[in-house]
Amino acid sequence: MRWSKLWILIRINLKVTFGFSAWLYYFRKRDRRFWGGLGIFAAVLAGVAPLFYFYLLLLQETAAELAGTGWEGVIITSGAVLASALVFFLGLVYVISAFYFADDLDRLISMPFKPAEILGGKFFAVLFSEYLTIAPFFIPTLLVYGLQVEGGLLYWFFAIIIYLLLPVIPLIIVSLGTILLMSITNLSRNKDLLRILGMVLLVVVLLGFNYLVTRLPEGGEMEFMLEIMQEPEGMISITGRAYPPSIWITEALTAAGAGDRLLNLGLFAGVSLLGLLGLMVGADRLFFPGLIGGQEITIGGKVKPGLLQKKVRSRSPVLSIALREIKILIRVPIYLFNSILILIIAPVALFFPLLLGMGGVNIDEYIALIEPDLLKLGGAGFFALLGFIASALSSSISREGKLFRISQQIPVHPNYQVLGKLISGLLISLLIVPIIILAAIIIFPWSPLDIIIICLLGLLLSVPLLAFSLLIDLLRPYFNWQNPQQAIKQNINVLIAMVGGFLILLGLGYVMVYLLERGLGINWIFLLTGIGAGLAGLIFLLILFQVAPRRYRDISL
Repeated sequence: MRWSKLWILIRINLKVTFGFSAWLYYFRKRDRRFWGGLGIFAAVLAGVAPLFYFYLLLLQETAAELAGTGWEGVIITSGAVLASALVFFLGLVYVISAFYFADDLDRLISMPFKPAEILGGKFFAVLFSEYLTIAPFFIPTLLVYGLQVEGGLLYWFFAIIIYLLLPVIPLIIVSLGTILLMSITNLSRNKDLLRILGMVLLVVVLLGFNYLVTRLPEGGEMEFMLEIMQEPEGMISITGRAYPPSIWITEALTAAGAGDRLLNLGLFAGVSLLGLLGLMVGADRLFFPGLIGGQEITIGGKVKPGLLQKKVRSRSPVLSIALREIKILIRVPIYLFNSILILIIAPVALFFPLLLGMGGVNIDEYIALIEPDLLKLGGAGFFALLGFIASALSSSISREGKLFRISQQIPVHPNYQVLGKLISGLLISLLIVPIIILAAIIIFPWSPLDIIIICLLGLLLSVPLLAFSLLIDLLRPYFNWQNPQQAIKQNINVLIAMVGGFLILLGLGYVMVYLLERGLGINWIFLLTGIGAGLAGLIFLLILFQVAPRRYRDISL
């Protein structure tokens, strides 16, 4: 591998990923897009600031409770585990899109670059994106602990190095798994299906492994916890079992001697470097076969007898648009994994520890702590939130890219098109119904009537969330993406819609809890909340109908 060419590719990928050149051009030309983007970024920061404040407050209170106990380092361990988990789950989508679905790959493989150089440039671009992902979660951890123990110059120097190295190991695991999966599935005719199943299996295996290494010994939970609490580093070790490198990170920042700190930092950095070398070796052997195989097409198929004689069936334009949206999500693996498959992954990740017992404690003991009526309201809120995240309407316009001109030219009114997109989100939300039914059978004590009410209310709560997210993408679509992953993951519309949707759902949730605390019957709460959500959805829909014709006419590609 030639380091000079690798550095060139890293610089190019960073410019493409973050759009540095475009933003610098807009700034020099005093273009309104620069100041508009800056204003939107400030508005998003203001929207997430309360959540960040509560997270920081929680860290400070935890640090105060642990002060003097010898367990202060648990804050660092927990922060490292959380940040690494985010890198893994989000990196799974980033990596497969950047490695195998970027628009510039056709040109790069025709140039005198080695596979390791091409993949290395993509890897470091994803790595820099992950620095932004972990910043709100890990930097506050470093600050709170450092200010509490008054960490010296060595602490802050090591903290910077660890922050830069933290995403490397989980991202290497994802990258190696991805190139191996793409190489293996290249041998099959059903490559896309196998790759999707492989990604889901990878997530399930990770969750299963996490459970196995963190579970408490059956029948001896109390004795085990007492033994752990008697050791100064016991809590760090049990917390770090979910991600062993987090123990090295903690020891590198909290160990008493400078030698111990340097040893753990060297161990963490050494494993990260060996992982990078392993990834480069794997890239030279496996990257091109998976990449070229993923771009192959089959030709020469014969038309089935009678196919041309079949009558063409007409369908409602609204329904046609809705089905088209769903087909796009299904046919593009990145969209499928990042939207519809989240309906499987999110519930599994959330309830997996409970289903397996949480160290021998029966799940009914947790359910009994929650008031039944509040549990039903939470079920409806979870339905709406999951459907909102899975629908991907906040990037529905942007995902069309340069092909949006076709939507501008087809003889279907823009209002019908946005209504079809909204219906596609609601249809995807209906996939949550089996999940609610399964949850009622396995976990929650819900009757058939409860399930119907929860699903209906969840669907009504979804309407304003979906309409709002579609409105945001319609107002400022992002068409200049280089690969499908960027259309979602680097689209600020998704973040704006996410923050706005959370605020809408939080407001409706506050009203529900307020009415419940005032003694109003649960059926009345369901009714009033459903009416309120329906009215909010109708308002956003009317706004969409006012905006859509003008935007479809004025957007220039």
